[in-house]
Amino acid sequence: QVITSDSEEIGMVGEVTDDAFQVEVNGSPEYWLPRSCVATADAVAVRLECTMADAEGHHLTDSVSGRSA
Repeated sequence: QVITSDSEEIGMVGEVTDDAFQVEVNGSPEYWLPRSCVATADAVAVRLECTMADAEGHHLTDSVSGRSA
């Protein structure tokens, strides 16, 4: 699970690169967030430092995430 600082579950972790990770969301296109957004991570969840609204401002393009489009 990917959970924001305001306790909203926004999806599941997909692919991971050195600098970013993919968030898979049911019924919506997946997107990438920088690893710098992560506050804590364990086997159950990735908790973000930002709120749900702030997370939207951190979405990366495929080229920034290190993946080719």
